[in-house]
Amino acid sequence: VSLIYARPAVSRRFRWRRLGTDPLVAVMAPGHRLAALPHVTSESLGDDRVYLYPVAADPGFEWEALLGAPTAPFRRVTTMPTPEAVIDLVRAGFGVSFLSRWAVEPECAAGALVARPIGPGGLPLDWWAVTRAEEPKDGPAETVVDCFLSHAPRRRTGLETLGFDDPAP
Repeated sequence: VSLIYARPAVSRRFRWRRLGTDPLVAVMAPGHRLAALPHVTSESLGDDRVYLYPVAADPGFEWEALLGAPTAPFRRVTTMPTPEAVIDLVRAGFGVSFLSRWAVEPECAAGALVARPIGPGGLPLDWWAVTRAEEPKDGPAETVVDCFLSHAPRRRTGLETLGFDDPAP
């Protein structure tokens, strides 16, 4: 089972099941100057250090493909090997990042991080569970996907905040 954000590929080799939609957000420490803004743009980033994960992107899912060409270039970009490293640096106030809201929801709920939409309309991403098509529909991989789907609606308390506002039907 792979959990990915993507556009479903036209391939008979894989079975795609939509989990839901969750936005990519700009993430920063609560005291960061961008935390006071209603949303973040490339212009508002200015000279801020931007930590990005993953180090390498699949064709069609480079940062520029996801975010669009910035109207002001990112001047100080550092790629990191793990999202945990990005979160730690951002939480410590060393810069900002772009991550899926679900990945930082516990830190935001605890007040350790602040998330802001990217641009005035935000940047929603569809998340999918992908399995090999030859996997039996009652097999272990599909059972795991069924568990993800049953947990997909966003909860509102504690660590149960992980989930999607727009779960798949």
